[in-house]
Parts: sequence; C-alpha cells; structure tokens
Amino acid sequence: MIPLTNMCSTFHTRFTNQTWFALCLIFLLTGCGYRFPGENPKTLPFIRSVQVVGDGAQRLPVLARHLQTKIERQLSVGQSDSAQQKSIRLKLLLDSPQQTLLVQTQKGRAAQYRIILTVKPTLFIEETPSDIQFPSIQGSATFYELASGTTNQAARQEAQSEALDQLVSALVVLVRDSYSE
Repeated sequence: MIPLTNMCSTFHTRFTNQTWFALCLIFLLTGCGYRFPGENPKTLPFIRSVQVVGDGAQRLPVLARHLQTKIERQLSVGQSDSAQQKSIRLKLLLDSPQQTLLVQTQKGRAAQYRIILTVKPTLFIEETPSDIQFPSIQGSATFYELASGTTNQAARQEAQSEALDQLVSALVVLVRDSYSE
C-alpha cells in the first residue's frame, strides 16, 4: 500500500508538469502569431448599414439586394446595442455586370459566356468618406447557353449567384483585413 502523502505528491507533480507544459505551449503558439479559432485580435468596427448603388443596382435590383443581404449577414451589420459608437456605413458601387463571349459554336452560335461583377467599396464614418482606400473587387463565373431559353436564364442566374458569392467573400476579407492591421 502506498502512503497517502506519496500519492498526493505524485499527483501534484504530474498535474504541475502538465499545467506548465500546456501554458508553455499556449505562450509559444500565441507568441508566433497563431490565433485560436474564434479569436479576433481587433474587433471590427460596428457597421450600421450597407448601401448598394450604381448602374448594376439600378439594372438588377434583385442582385443588388442579394449583395446587400449577404454582406450584412457576413459582417453582422446592425447587431450592436451600443448607441455610443460612430455611425459607419459601407457604400458599394456596383457596376453593370459584364458578359463576355468565351466560346462560339461552328454555326456561329454563342455557347459559353463569362459574367463579371465589379464593386467599389467605400466606408463612410459620420457621413464622411474614411481614409481607408479599397480597390475594386471582381467576382466572375462561366456559364453555358443551351438551346432552350428558360435554361439559359437559369444558367445566367446561377452564374450571377456564383460571381456574387466570390465578390462577397473577397469583400468581407478585405474589410476585415483593413482593421486587423
């Protein structure tokens, strides 16, 4: 039978060694720049609203609304209780979608297109443009036109949705990275 004092001493030493090892590992990882999942070094400023304007927004209001909704969801727009923060608005200038012919059949019929969506983001703080300059962002997708007109419309809408998803992903990364520096 092992005396109780020796058993407590062994447990205490083992627990202390494991604790020190875990602490050293955490300090080593955070010291080299590693961030744990869900950890945000600087919180993104509260964006109160997103506004989509431009030719693309006027010509395709449904696409503009989808862009606005996806950006608001990704950046958690309007989800703060604090009324003390500055009013920050993200304005997106959406150009008209560009559709370019990629492949033509032997009979001269269009077969494959690329659709390109371009947006120029600007942050406004208290109705004044911020100092942060964002580049224009593009999202693109390729689609095929078939013999049936209804499938062409569906293919075009699917390509617009895919290009929009690329645009949203790039825009969210750009806005978040601008505040992590």
